[in-house]
This record gives sequence, structure tokens and C-alpha cells, in this order.
Amino acid sequence: MPGTLYLIPTPIGKSALDKSIPPYNLEVIHSIRFFAVESIKTSIQFLLSIKHPVPEFELEFVEVSKRNNSSDVEMDIINRLLGGEDVGLMSEAGCPGVADPGAGVIALAHHTGVKVSPLIGPASMILALMASGFNGQKFRFNGYLGRDHQARNEQLRKLEQDSLQFDQTELFMESPQRNLTLLKDAIQVLQNETRLMVACNLSSPDELIISQSVSVWKRTKLPDIEKKPTIFGIWGESAYKVQNPAKSKQATVKRW
Repeated sequence: MPGTLYLIPTPIGKSALDKSIPPYNLEVIHSIRFFAVESIKTSIQFLLSIKHPVPEFELEFVEVSKRNNSSDVEMDIINRLLGGEDVGLMSEAGCPGVADPGAGVIALAHHTGVKVSPLIGPASMILALMASGFNGQKFRFNGYLGRDHQARNEQLRKLEQDSLQFDQTELFMESPQRNLTLLKDAIQVLQNETRLMVACNLSSPDELIISQSVSVWKRTKLPDIEKKPTIFGIWGESAYKVQNPAKSKQATVKRW
């Protein structure tokens, strides 16, 4: 019987492991000897932190990254699985295959009939969406925006238009060293009524989540988000319909 390709989430912040990694994950990871990873160094650090019972020099690793997206590497992983060996797929932080390398291995596993088992764990864009107050029924993750200043501003306007037209939340991210530049651009080019969210250092002790209209952002001292992992979100004003409590009828509370 083929082995199982386990998709292993890793911590995205500096929170205690027991806050983000369920005990079942540890049981599975402790049973695996071969890992396909984005970075061998950070993967070994993670395995040491969860006290993997096998010494690191007895474990096997192969890198699957944007720089090493080789079909030979992917076939080596699949051959291990077809030979009956379980494989753990890990990114540097968060969930493999979601804004991180690994989708090619997963697709090939499905193609060859290998079982794929995603483990529960932290995903920054889902945590940000949960905390945004935006539309959680319709949303789109856009990954990284362009680096060119003018082109990025056009992308921001397009995301705002799409959010208004389709009543959907638009999520995106930036390289940490350009977070503040992106935030300043968004405040300048988006409409005052548009909702703009910043979710920084999610699941860390210094986690910061701010979700408010652009008009309020313009009057707010900008937070320190430079060089910190951050998810941004946009939600168009037409989708934001909250009654003014002062004008609404008094709510009836049912007691059970």
C-alpha cells in the first residue's frame, strides 16, 4: 500500500507550540522519517522544538522550494510514497501549498493515487479573515502585489473595484520590508469609505490587528509593521452595512 503525504502546518509566530500545533499532529510528525521541506534548516529547528524522537542526522530531507521546483525532486518524493513510506510536507511557516511551495508535489500525489492528508494548523490569511469583520462567505487571496509603485497602486484600485462589484473580501500580502510603504499607498489611493485591514505578527504575543475605514486610517498614527509578517485586507463600502445603534430599534434579548 502507498504511504500518505501529510501536509504539516508549522507555527507562523512566536507563540507557544501548544497554542498552534494540536497533539495529534505531533503523533503523526514523530512517526515520519522523510520530509519534503521549503528549508531544511528551519525544518530541523521545528522538529527539534517538538522533540522528534529520531536524531536529526537519521532523518531525511529534500528541499521543495521556488528555487528548487524540480520534477526529479517531486518524483523522488512520489516514489517514496508509492513504496509505502509516509512523507511530511512542510513550509517554513504556515500551511504548505498555500502561498508557499508544495502544490506540485500534492498534485502529483493525487495523480498517482497517493492519499493526501492535511493536518490542522495556523494559516495567516484565514486568521486574518476571521478577525477582519469583512465578508467571510466570499473572499480572494491575491498573494503578493507588484513591486512597481504605479502598477501596485493600480492593483489596489482594481481590488477595491472587485470588492465593491462582487461584495467580496480581497486579501493580499507584501514583503515585510515594504509593509509600511504598501500601507501608505493603500491609504492614499483607496476611497475613504473602503475598509482596510492590517493583521501583523498573527499568533505572536505582539499580534496586531486593525480593521477600519480608510478615512479613519488617515487620522490614525500608523502602526509599526515594518519587517513583520503581515496580511492586508480590503472590503468595499457598499458591502459594509451596519445599522447605527442610536437609530435602530432596541434589540429584544431572548433568554433560554
